[in-house]
Amino acid sequence: MIPLQFNYTKKYGGVARSLITPCAVSASWDPSEGGPEPAEVRYECLWDTGATVSAITKRVVTDLGLPTEALVPIRHAGGVSVDVPQHYVNLQLPNGVVIVGRPVAQLPLANYDVIIGMDIISLGDFAVTNFNGKTTFTFRIPSVEEFDFVADFDAKNASQE
Repeated sequence: MIPLQFNYTKKYGGVARSLITPCAVSASWDPSEGGPEPAEVRYECLWDTGATVSAITKRVVTDLGLPTEALVPIRHAGGVSVDVPQHYVNLQLPNGVVIVGRPVAQLPLANYDVIIGMDIISLGDFAVTNFNGKTTFTFRIPSVEEFDFVADFDAKNASQE
């Protein structure tokens, strides 16, 4: 039986220097508890393997009227920031998966309103290839297999001997 999984692939016409996809963000709520569904806003998001946590901008906070749930320290490329506002959101990824009640940091991001960090990327399988000078980015939840390029290469060479 094939496990239930949610897949997404984006192909670029050349080598991509950043991985950008659409996503939707809403205030945190549990769909199983019923009640009115909060407003959802669509944004362009950056998938960032260098970010340990996902982040949103003040614009997202304002658009959704998000309350600050905590003030937390965050490490980033510029060092450490203390007392960074933390909010809880539901985040809909382009593969249709909704991550419910995800804590996100409010940071002054440069070009995107949402950063998908390793806290979300690590929930599944994530791969980037640049075959023939064209980037393909693919992601799935849940993780269903291990990728090992060394083992694949060794197995292919062993079968050719």
